[in-house]
Amino acid sequence: MVHHHHSIEETYIFPEIEKFSGRPGFMDDPKHQHEEFHDGIEKLVTYTTTTQPDNYR
Repeated sequence: MVHHHHSIEETYIFPEIEKFSGRPGFMDDPKHQHEEFHDGIEKLVTYTTTTQPDNYR
């Protein structure tokens, strides 16, 4: 779900915000934040799909 959310923002919303602001590259920081967020989400997905309730710590 997070991947879908980020994809929608980067594909549709961020470019529109840049057009509206008249500042190309204005949304580069949020795009970079998405990149930094991605690895942590992948680790969380792996953890939650491979860990059984008895193994939670």
